[in-house]
Amino acid sequence: MKPRQLGKEKKLRAARFSLATNRYVYNSKQVSVDYHDILCLGQRADFILKYGKVGQLLGIVGRNHSSVWKTKEGKSTYRKEVVAEEIIPLSPIKKAGTDKTDKKAEDKPGKK
Repeated sequence: MKPRQLGKEKKLRAARFSLATNRYVYNSKQVSVDYHDILCLGQRADFILKYGKVGQLLGIVGRNHSSVWKTKEGKSTYRKEVVAEEIIPLSPIKKAGTDKTDKKAEDKPGKK
């Protein structure tokens, strides 16, 4: 997970990142990894941009969203993503780029 800010306007606060989930195969030692595109808006975007980093365990509550658009060449392009409505840190919260735990970040951004 390496969140990136979408747009440069301060009024529109949005961030997008990929979240990996492990899927274990029954009666086997095989592990399959699925990747999910996550879109965060507003307060959740601020939170993920400040505290999100690779390897952090997160619980995401959200809804599925599908988009379809045409490229300049006229080809249809599709995107499926989860729009985060709640982000739940499942590991200690550390500011991105540091190893220090941020005690103030424990006020997890939930629903507005």
